[in-house]
Formats: sequence, C-alpha cells, structure tokens
Amino acid sequence: MHFLTRMRVQETRWVINHWTASENSADRVFENMRDRKSREGKPEPVSVHFIVDQLGEIFQCADADARCAHCAAGNGNTYGVGVEIINRGHGLAPSKGFERTRRTDRIHGVPVSYGEFFPAQIAAVIALNVALCSAYGLPLRAPLLDGDVFPTVMPPVLALRHRGVTGHLHFERGKPDPGLDILRKIHAHGMALLNA
Repeated sequence: MHFLTRMRVQETRWVINHWTASENSADRVFENMRDRKSREGKPEPVSVHFIVDQLGEIFQCADADARCAHCAAGNGNTYGVGVEIINRGHGLAPSKGFERTRRTDRIHGVPVSYGEFFPAQIAAVIALNVALCSAYGLPLRAPLLDGDVFPTVMPPVLALRHRGVTGHLHFERGKPDPGLDILRKIHAHGMALLNA
C-alpha cells in the first residue's frame, strides 16, 4: 500500500485524525481512497499517511512528509499529517462484525452519536500521535475551549496559533470525525507526559 504523492514544502503543524466511516479492512480503505470518483464520475482520489485498523495495527500509506489529500479545508493537506482510524463513525453502515459502544458529543453545535474506538485502536492512535508530534517537534495537545477539546471548526486565529493534534472536525463544518473522545484521550496523554 502506497499512495503516489508529492512532498510537502511547508512546515508540519498538525496531526489530523479522521475516521473512515466504514468498517472495511485497511486494504479496502486504501483502495476506496485511491479509486474514489466525483459525483460526475471523474477520478477524485484521496490519500492519507497512516491507517489504523480495528485491532490497532498501523499501516503507512505515504511518507509522512508527503502532501496527501485528506483534508483540503483550512490548509489541512498543506500543513497536516493524516491518520485514518477505521470506524464507521456516525454512519449507519453495516458493522461487519465490529460492534461498538455508541457515545454522543456535541460537535458543530449538534448532538453526534458515533461508535467508540476499540482499546487497541486507542493505544495505537495515541502512540502514533506521540511519534508524529515528537518527530515534528509538535506539542501533544488538542485545541481547547474552556478546558475541553474545541468542538467545531477552529477560528482562523486559533488555526494559525495551534500546533499539535487535531481532528477533521477542526477544519470542516459537517465533518464530525474522529469524534471528541479520542482527541480527549490523546490530549490527556500529552498532559500526563508533561506532568510526569
């Protein structure tokens, strides 16, 4: 699995976490991204640097310095490393044998119900975010509002200032991924490392 991409020339500011909106295998997620078409049927591939499957296995799909197509809004592709976490998210797609506990958070001002990540995924995503933030000299923190993870698109002034962990929800209204829970866990891990 490897996406053909060009290298990013701007500094890396963010690790952008997503969910796949399906319970497909990592190979199938890769194929669906590579073969994606627009509504008009024209090729419109997307790409990401890493995929984390249901069992916590991490697949690298592109060099971390490549400019992938996973978050065009807010210059996410220009400044971000993308991590896709396999989870049907808020969708009602078949579970394919991966039943998840549902949780609800207010994202973009509305209640969003989504499937929680499995413990192995959480551990892998935290480890991957730690490694990426360390490699790029980024703090292991999420954007905050009143002490909690910012629950919507970051305003431009915050987006310019923030360095570290983000979700797709921080760049594009209507995108609730990867939910707030995993971002809270990554942020809490970062705070624990600071206080150790």
